[in-house]
Amino acid sequence: MSSLEIEFANLKFVNPFLLASAPPTRNAEMLARAFEQGWAGAVIKTIPSESLMQRGLTHEPKPVMAGYYRGSKRLGMGNISITGDWRIEEWAKALPSLRAEFPDRIVLGSFGAETIREDWQRMAKQLEDAGVDGIELDLSCTHATLGKEIPLIIGENPQLIAEVVSWVTDAVKIPVIPKLPATVYDWKGVLEACKEARAKGVASINTLSAFMGFDIESMNPLLNVNGLSAYCGYSGPAIKPIALRVVSQIYKTGILPVSGIGGISNWQDAIEFILLGAKTIQVCTAVMWNGYGIVQKMLRGLLDYMDKRNILCLNEIVGFGDKYVRESVFELKPDANLRAIVNEKCSGCRKCVIACCDGAYQAITMDDNKKAIIDKNRCTGCGLCVQVCPSNAITMESTF
Repeated sequence: MSSLEIEFANLKFVNPFLLASAPPTRNAEMLARAFEQGWAGAVIKTIPSESLMQRGLTHEPKPVMAGYYRGSKRLGMGNISITGDWRIEEWAKALPSLRAEFPDRIVLGSFGAETIREDWQRMAKQLEDAGVDGIELDLSCTHATLGKEIPLIIGENPQLIAEVVSWVTDAVKIPVIPKLPATVYDWKGVLEACKEARAKGVASINTLSAFMGFDIESMNPLLNVNGLSAYCGYSGPAIKPIALRVVSQIYKTGILPVSGIGGISNWQDAIEFILLGAKTIQVCTAVMWNGYGIVQKMLRGLLDYMDKRNILCLNEIVGFGDKYVRESVFELKPDANLRAIVNEKCSGCRKCVIACCDGAYQAITMDDNKKAIIDKNRCTGCGLCVQVCPSNAITMESTF
């Protein structure tokens, strides 16, 4: 039998699936229901410091969410929620009974503060005393600020990271995990700063800064708060490729282990993150859309995948896919013989003809039977036709 147990940031998890810091982790009653379904851990909804609260975050504007759709298909969600309902005092009261009921589950604290040493150290120590197993530092919220001129996304700045993380690790003995944004441009510098400040791991990505658009009939914003809107944090399936890129970049440095977040909806998504180096998987939007119960299919799917391949433990495949990933397209070797091949599934819809004509190399026409044919002298193997074909009638093959 395969085992889903995994160690991350000096903490042992019964499986890799965690709830990300978000509305599904607002209070202990919600965490208890999630743990009953099978989640291995949870990062509590971020607690703001008093200095942040004094800047007007006491009451969140509602609504805080809006969906992003293409037709009837929901691709993502915008969210302007910042603060959790519970403060440290509530968690301190609730955690002992939660831990007694679920002794093998991990609860990570999460908080954010202005760049004030006393705020970070006081809150970190209070969370440790409350009984959390570790602390995730919110250094990457996309729709808030630490001060008038300092964005909350300090996770892009190695100097600020080193300062804030070291403040917290000086104050507590439990593992500290900075949560980093997708917009880091110097991963080696940022991760070295985290490690030097004694972080035990990192989590990434956070939501992406976005604007949810307009209802063009009324000309009102889609995330509408009394007629106004704001930039929000965007999450959901559409951000998954960006999150995969970030997890890969973090893993390649070899500096700190990573908890992968972003667009994860099922066990297949989770495997992709694990193959690129994620030790644990954090999920938010899929839970908000479908409930805590989705973890059961994730657990079954991941176990079946491992059993069929005789994979005994997750560590066997953590980072397995890294060997296939190059950091630059210039490291890839072109195949001059790659061409598109049309099979019997072609329905004659002409979508490939139009795409190739106006977006590629004018290599596809229709024969007398209204089936697509490829001019191998024109085709360069770009792959656009494969993307637009609704019948899976086109493949790419190396011809000799």
